[in-house]
Amino acid sequence: MEDMVQLQPFQGAANKTALFTLKKGTATLYPVDVVEWRRKPGVGRMQPEWPLEEVLAKTTRAKLQAIPVDANRSVSSWQTAKCADLKLSAKLKGRNPYRARLGARVEPYGVFWLNLKEVRPDGQLVVENQYDRGKRVIQRTSCSIEPDLVFPAVSGGDIVRFGVKQPFYVLISQDP
Repeated sequence: MEDMVQLQPFQGAANKTALFTLKKGTATLYPVDVVEWRRKPGVGRMQPEWPLEEVLAKTTRAKLQAIPVDANRSVSSWQTAKCADLKLSAKLKGRNPYRARLGARVEPYGVFWLNLKEVRPDGQLVVENQYDRGKRVIQRTSCSIEPDLVFPAVSGGDIVRFGVKQPFYVLISQDP
């Protein structure tokens, strides 16, 4: 396999370029030999008109190997490293004591995403649901609620340099 991700050989394209050969009906034998191509320091973009000799002069190539991340699943993602590092990482791998779980949910957005309208003198929050967020048709409503389950939030699209465009609040009603 030839790993050319760092070279970015195709102009103007976001790509993860690799070249490898497979034989239909034949199992992949691990470890797979990998040649990782890298630009030398100070070399800019690879130019498509460069001859092979120039590309070779402006790049380095490291010999690596690739194995499945999960040794019990030959079709799992590959881990690529030097042979000695693969052996070391095999010693570090073990059973994960943690069990992944889905965290707090705030769907449908139109119900659980809130705009804070007012904080009343008694501490209650007057909120309005963001009825127009998300895919579902949600009725617009406004009410006062206790602040214990209301938390500030921001969506990824609202993050801007040095701040946030439009903060909002979410109602997290799950019992931890």
